[in-house]
Amino acid sequence: MIFFLFIPGVAKALYWSLVNIFNHKETFWPVITGFVFGTVIWRIFLKRLRWFNTFEHELTHAIVALMFFRKIKKFEMTQNSGGHIVHVGTFGGTFGSEMIGLAPYFLPTFSLILVLILPLISRELYSWMVPIVGFTLAYHTFSTIDETDEIQPDLNSRGLLYSAIVITSMTLALHGLLFILLIHGYSGFGIWGSMVYDTTIDILGWLFAFIS
Repeated sequence: MIFFLFIPGVAKALYWSLVNIFNHKETFWPVITGFVFGTVIWRIFLKRLRWFNTFEHELTHAIVALMFFRKIKKFEMTQNSGGHIVHVGTFGGTFGSEMIGLAPYFLPTFSLILVLILPLISRELYSWMVPIVGFTLAYHTFSTIDETDEIQPDLNSRGLLYSAIVITSMTLALHGLLFILLIHGYSGFGIWGSMVYDTTIDILGWLFAFIS
């Protein structure tokens, strides 16, 4: 339920971030160029690298598990039969476990890592890194589409409707945050958080008024 309530707020933040980045031409066009190039490379090459796609999928599980202070006991991947990780720990409870289990479907791992280090690098290197953000976004988009189906254990074990709500809300949230960080650097955390909070409070106020 909590994920459903946050959808309007994160959707508004994503819309604002897209408008913002569209008006920021020196960032918009490099990202688009990287995304187009990434789409082509995915179609002719990356799609066939099943081992790498499995590695990235399991790596995302592992990164989020570590964010919830879980210990990784096993990291396994195969060429054609998928992979899995085993983690132990209880920090974050059920919420943490759900985030870990569904993370590969909403977290653009490589893109977010790049965006988080962009404010730390020189302006000259920055201009080369921005297209790579677009490239990695294309990879995340198409690899996620490729691996998302009803027989995927991560989704099937949690229920398709529940998984869809969580993935939708978190995808909107993280992509909106990513684009705001790309333009505003670390101050984007505050901008994004304020926008999501204010919109969510407005929605809750409207719901309470409607119910009463």
